Amino acid sequence: MKSYEGLFGKKKSLKEKEAEDRFTKFTKIDDKFAWFQLIEVFIEKLNLTEKQVYKMNYLHSLNWLSYYYQKNKVEELKHTNKL
Repeated sequence: MKSYEGLFGKKKSLKEKEAEDRFTKFTKIDDKFAWFQLIEVFIEKLNLTEKQVYKMNYLHSLNWLSYYYQKNKVEELKHTNKL
């Protein structure tokens, strides 16, 4: 069992969990609103209305999301290589 300890990370104490929860409470959007972020990305990036976004084809929207994901990763790599 000891050989698998590194795979799952260290268990956090109750105090560590509470401190983390207190910090992430205001720095992370609750998961129940995560889908709003997708709508917001399409509205801002594609200059669409909310109604147009809801009418988008499912595969078309996934292609755009994949594109933006990869674009962000490339920009992050460029930024980290400049430092």
